[in-house]
Amino acid sequence: MSARNSYFVPGYGISKAVIKNAERGFEEKTSGRADEVDIFVNRPIPVSRRTDDRIRTSRDSNQNEPPRAYEFNTAMDESVSVFQQLPSAQRFPPKSSILTVQEGDHLDVQNKDLLPYVLVKNLGHGASASVEMVRDTNTGSVYARKIFRNVYAPNMEEAKRSFHNELAIMLRLATHHHIIQIHATYIAQRELAFILRPVADGGDLAAFLQDYRDGHSSDTDARIPERNIKSRTLVKAFGCLASGLAFMHKQTVRHKDIKPQNILVHGDNVMYTDFGISLRLWPR
Repeated sequence: MSARNSYFVPGYGISKAVIKNAERGFEEKTSGRADEVDIFVNRPIPVSRRTDDRIRTSRDSNQNEPPRAYEFNTAMDESVSVFQQLPSAQRFPPKSSILTVQEGDHLDVQNKDLLPYVLVKNLGHGASASVEMVRDTNTGSVYARKIFRNVYAPNMEEAKRSFHNELAIMLRLATHHHIIQIHATYIAQRELAFILRPVADGGDLAAFLQDYRDGHSSDTDARIPERNIKSRTLVKAFGCLASGLAFMHKQTVRHKDIKPQNILVHGDNVMYTDFGISLRLWPR
């Protein structure tokens, strides 16, 4: 095989299959280049040891072919050497990394796969949104995620206005302990979401009352302590809800949708939630 059919491979020597170079008048495998060894035994030739005349020979013998990508100059050889010395994480950085979401963050991201939240279970759903328990993969903390999905282009701006209105009201009421707290928010393409805390371990008040009634109907000694705890929670709830409502009105906010399904029970505490259609009234 002549030099006309020979070729170079970046980072490697020429193959021993290239036996003869008629134009140079000597055989490739006996050229005296101890560092140019067989590509097929996986012993590379250092790129920096190649000489320009070898590259020129290959170029001159292929006048009708365009220059090949493997024809490195000295500067490129040095760049390759520096590149090879970099740590793997710098040479090949990950295409994406999980975001760290802190309290108070309001994010607008293009790829929701960058968010650190994984679904634990579904908690409920309404006409326009669903609520899920999610876990932050960075911290292990669990949150309730109220998520608005499939918001299409024609109503995107309207959905964002409603989203920001609810956000503004919740932030205004954030200092009261009988109102659900907002940890963070995000908009990811057509998905809008609130990250809320805490995740109510007692569910909503409607389910709590139903369970309380069921406990009375099955009056057993084993359930008496549990029923007593629920009774104390309900007695306490009247004052808690009145306090929360008074605070909302003081902040010139009308909830407009107070019902057992929009009141959460967490431990012995109750909290207002779902401010989706709430209004903030401006004083005259």
